[in-house]
Amino acid sequence: MTVTYIMNTIDRFDITPKLTVRNIQRAGRPVNQIIITDNGSSDQRIKRWAGGFAHKYIQNPENIGNPQALNNALSLATGDIIVIAGNDIELPANWLNDAIKELREPKVGLVGFNWRGNHAKCKKELHNGLKVPVKGSSIFGTWVMTKQTFQKVGYFNEFSKYGLWDSAYNKRCEDAGLINGYINGRDSIHLANDTDTSSEYRKMKDKELSKAKKGFVAYEKGRPDNYYLKRP
Repeated sequence: MTVTYIMNTIDRFDITPKLTVRNIQRAGRPVNQIIITDNGSSDQRIKRWAGGFAHKYIQNPENIGNPQALNNALSLATGDIIVIAGNDIELPANWLNDAIKELREPKVGLVGFNWRGNHAKCKKELHNGLKVPVKGSSIFGTWVMTKQTFQKVGYFNEFSKYGLWDSAYNKRCEDAGLINGYINGRDSIHLANDTDTSSEYRKMKDKELSKAKKGFVAYEKGRPDNYYLKRP
């Protein structure tokens, strides 16, 4: 069983290299393919690191969008298991091995590691080893899924450069009859949360999130059997 690890970067040289190496070292089993996309970093150090560390490296001169970059990487993925990783999320020890155990159940779609604290935890309903969102809720952060899930559900929605592609994929997995959930008691840590800041990057994300809402609402109102998406 082979594993592909997909990650986007934009700067954050202070945390991304050390965190990524640590996550892979603590995975509990080998990662066979690392695909990193640099999505318009201004810091040359992160580009040099990513280019030397990844098996496949994609360098974009500007930010083409988070789901757009992930879709480009997905088209190159060869693993039986696919990880969609954050460049600022610290994962618990043995995270990959634990996720693969959950994925032995064919009905499991996305496996995640909660980083939103007790408020998110209390909304979950325990299903075997996963805390599964109530209907209409989503799991966020780093995901692990099988190649079969990707083949069944397809690529990410490119509503905008940022936002709601992850919510849409949760919904599409659900519409495909799959179960998504966080591994109970195996939480991750988000090290660079910019939600309450007024940086230019945060402003961009808020603007793109507003654009994405139209596409997400349109999908929610559509036919639930239209969950498969070819590469946009």
